[in-house]
Amino acid sequence: MNCGNCGAPLNIVIGQEYTRCEYCGTFAFLEDPVPIETLEDEPAGHHCPLCHVPLVRAQIARWRMWYCTTCRGQLIERGDFRALVEYKRARAWGPPDPIQPLDRCLLQREVHCPVCDRKMETHPYYGPGQFVIDSCHHCHVVWLDYGELRKAINGPGRDRRRDGALAQWIESVVRGQEKEDDD
Repeated sequence: MNCGNCGAPLNIVIGQEYTRCEYCGTFAFLEDPVPIETLEDEPAGHHCPLCHVPLVRAQIARWRMWYCTTCRGQLIERGDFRALVEYKRARAWGPPDPIQPLDRCLLQREVHCPVCDRKMETHPYYGPGQFVIDSCHHCHVVWLDYGELRKAINGPGRDRRRDGALAQWIESVVRGQEKEDDD
């Protein structure tokens, strides 16, 4: 696959759900994991730790964050991240994603906090899903690369709705409505 911007070959970023052109820096995303609503066109005063462009304010459901419109990374307060994952997992439906092995090479990367510019702690995410997360213990924020929020939401575990629970409920409501219509 070639870059849509310059035509150079795109490189798959191991352990992530995107490719990147080493020549011009363009990202190409493989799928849309979780819809994010941007709130303002003006930058939020922080810069993306990966591509260094200004972050914009955004939200998912009622949780606000900073968002990179280039690499689609997210900077979110640690407590809000936990609450957002719990909220989304409780409402998830369909089968969970299969467990993927953790790419240990990602543990070697250096990411600096967009808020305080200190080196963030890079470690395996200890919740559902297998991925590497970057945390700043000084600012109480986490940096999520594209697709990592989806991995946390769709990872297997007891706190995630069972396979098809929502679909079965909708089907039962529809069947109940059809019976009322037949009467």
